[in-house]
Parts: sequence; structure tokens; C-alpha cells
Amino acid sequence: MREVTDPNVLAVVRLAIAEAAQAPEVARTLDEIGLGTARAALRKIMTHAHESQLLDARPAELVEQFNGLLWGDLIITRHLEQPDCTCKSGLKYPSTA
Repeated sequence: MREVTDPNVLAVVRLAIAEAAQAPEVARTLDEIGLGTARAALRKIMTHAHESQLLDARPAELVEQFNGLLWGDLIITRHLEQPDCTCKSGLKYPSTA
């Protein structure tokens, strides 16, 4: 989690978002190298669990749900440069600055 919320990483993601319309290859590369690699690893785990009959759902859907649960509001809060984030459950994410 530390790497994902690192100010330099967030700056690159913000740049890719801001330039996505003019330079879609930047966003595509970031997605493939960063997010895509993590999703592929998680999909492999979920596929194994599904094949072992530990989970009864499509691995791709499980990956999306897991990522949503894992990150919650943290990423949006970091991109908005909020100093601290306390989610609805009361879990506090400290500032990375």
C-alpha cells in the first residue's frame, strides 16, 4: 500500500489521467504495467481458488470486487491530496506527506 500511495506514484497516475485523451498510450501503459500486473496476479489466485471450489464466482468479477473492497476511498482521497482519510468504518489512513 505504501508504494501505491507514494506521492511520486500518485503524480504519475494524475498525469496519466490528465493526459489520457491526448495521449491514451500513457494511460494504457500505466494500466498494463502497474494495475494490469496486480490484477493478473490476483486473477491467478482467484482462478486457483475457483478451480479448487473454494469460491463460486467468476475470477474476473472477484478481482474487481476485491480491489474495490481493498482500496475503498483511499485512492480517491490521495488523488485529491487530502492529508488524512477516515473511512466510514472509522479506519484511519495516515497522511503520506
